[in-house]
Amino acid sequence: MPSGFRNSAGTDFDDVFDLFVQGDKGSATGYRSGDGNDLNQRYAPLLFGTKAPDVGYRDAAGSDLSNRWAKKDTAQYALAFNGKSYQSNRQALTNENTNITAGVSVSILANGTWSIAAMTGSPTSGTWLPAGRSVSEYTVQIATSGNSRATVSNNAPGYVAASSSAGATISATVRGQSLDVIDETISVTVYLRHTSGLVTTSHFAARVFVQGYL
Repeated sequence: MPSGFRNSAGTDFDDVFDLFVQGDKGSATGYRSGDGNDLNQRYAPLLFGTKAPDVGYRDAAGSDLSNRWAKKDTAQYALAFNGKSYQSNRQALTNENTNITAGVSVSILANGTWSIAAMTGSPTSGTWLPAGRSVSEYTVQIATSGNSRATVSNNAPGYVAASSSAGATISATVRGQSLDVIDETISVTVYLRHTSGLVTTSHFAARVFVQGYL
């Protein structure tokens, strides 16, 4: 059911703000929807998206309610690669007498964008920084899991400043002239934490396949 509150254009708040999924609901607003719950239970925290125009309702501190919640269709709880799979494959040639490597890497960059380098999988780039926010407000952590023969290089196993960029590479190497095969999948989770404590969590699977020839 609609919230029962409308902005000056006559649009119900449900069509002005994104509905709540996760995060800190903040203090009560003093306004209740038809279900009897305070509006702070209903909408996504502003930190997950961008600000909507003022709606003309103010909280006890005198701030317009638009300063609390994310504008409709802007809340971002996970990055675009969440739930995706990425893969890199290498197979040795008959005369390849060197080591061959397959790798998948992820970068969370200080300019507010992210990228994934892989042979297959999409999307491979996008923006992680919400509009109107500063990179200095965020820290980033990259976690990996999976028992495997793959090698993980990770400069953010714990939270680091997003302004310094962060990245991880999952790779596997075999000797070209060999019967060796490595086929491993690693789970990668990227955490972006705002200074408020709100965290955006995104997962993807990184598969590396490499095979020698003999």
